[in-house]
Amino acid sequence: MADEVKPTDHAVMPGEQLRVAREGRGMSLDEAARITCIGISYLEALESDRYEQLPSPAYVKGIIRSYARILGVPPEPLIARYEQGAEPEENVDEPAGGSAAPPGRKPWLLLLIIGVIISAGYMLAQRDTGHDVPPSPAVQILPAVVPAQGVLPPRTSHARPAPPPSVPVAVPSREEVRVDTSPTAGPRITVLKVKVIHECLLTITIDDASPQQYDLKPGDQVEWMGERYFALEMTNAGAFEAELNGKPLPPLGKSGDAATVVVTADGQIE
Repeated sequence: MADEVKPTDHAVMPGEQLRVAREGRGMSLDEAARITCIGISYLEALESDRYEQLPSPAYVKGIIRSYARILGVPPEPLIARYEQGAEPEENVDEPAGGSAAPPGRKPWLLLLIIGVIISAGYMLAQRDTGHDVPPSPAVQILPAVVPAQGVLPPRTSHARPAPPPSVPVAVPSREEVRVDTSPTAGPRITVLKVKVIHECLLTITIDDASPQQYDLKPGDQVEWMGERYFALEMTNAGAFEAELNGKPLPPLGKSGDAATVVVTADGQIE
């Protein structure tokens, strides 16, 4: 079993703590997705603490628990930190009597007011003594420069350069364009999606990955991706409406009964 790694700062959000733990083990994100059977996009959202991009709070807590156990990190403090959410920044106390004006502005404002008063008094004194205030210097308007008759400005050429000679491009025929649809082209991804109707504790094992635990509530919608099978251990077999690759599945059991079923990639329920 992997050695346990303890988070060093409880103020850090869970996703960042998980990312640090993964990088500390030298594990790539692709490898983590393969081991957990959780999509890379979901792991990226989790490690970036972008929880709004994940299906539901129940799903978030489930993958935090599964991911943390694989990385050797205690899951419960991370889940508690997730439920607590981001702490708001503390407000800086303002001095009594309202916000203080920025330093250095009131002296300049005072000088400006004094200057306006002095200017107004000077103009009134000039008018009372009969001295006219000297007018502002007139703006000299220069005549427009007209080119001499018969002399035309140089003409700018608007001729477009000749296009380069076209080079024929070889277009493959239909026989040459083929798509490899053989089974060896890659593993087929199967998507299992459930809509929760009643409360249920669920443990799911996808292919040969580690089990994932979920505390599901009505209204939650969760989906998983696998290749061969999904093994579900449920406290309430009638708590879900399930579909495989978009096709509805029959009920997984009776409502209120605990059950363990296996859903194969071809839709068989065992």
